[in-house]
Amino acid sequence: FITVETTDSIYSQKRLTQLREVSALLEKKQAKNEEDVDVEAVADVLSLTTVKDIESGDQYFRTVPLVPDPVPADDAALLAIKKQAAQNPLIRDNLVADDDLHTGIVVRLHDGLHEDTVAHLVDDVRGLLRTKTKEHPGLHFFMTGMPAVERDTPWITKVDTVKFTPLMLGVAALVIFYSVRRLRGVILVMSGISLASVVALACFPLTGSAY
Repeated sequence: FITVETTDSIYSQKRLTQLREVSALLEKKQAKNEEDVDVEAVADVLSLTTVKDIESGDQYFRTVPLVPDPVPADDAALLAIKKQAAQNPLIRDNLVADDDLHTGIVVRLHDGLHEDTVAHLVDDVRGLLRTKTKEHPGLHFFMTGMPAVERDTPWITKVDTVKFTPLMLGVAALVIFYSVRRLRGVILVMSGISLASVVALACFPLTGSAY
């Protein structure tokens, strides 16, 4: 899920056009699989510019795009899009905020993708979003969801390990010294703890696990 934040209303020709551009690029995204081959990764993309709305008449119901292509320029047509989005609870409650400054892009991935493929895709999408943020001032993207969390977990774990392991060892050394009152005893116990920690960390890449 990608949260989109704008400094002005999302219901403008400029912002809707930009949103459509990003949505289209996301739909075409590919990623490297475990054999380093590009594969289709994105099943579909749901945003204000791709979502369908329901249009009804006396004897029919049909689905039509909420935002026409091309995006209209006149204020009346843009206001009609805004009103129609507000009247549809599926759109109002899931894709756009009440302040008209925040909207969402839902990217659904194909089933069965390898974790490395998903990781490559997350990196590529983040690169795309950084590029579009620079190209479109006033437009900001925030990527969330389980693929992003799973991609960041190894990095977060490594940062925490580097930060807290020395602190933990220092506290352990003080506690052991207070208990045994002998430097050789502290060195012996701390050597065992340090060796066990190194062996445990080394087991992760050996078993194919990313922490």
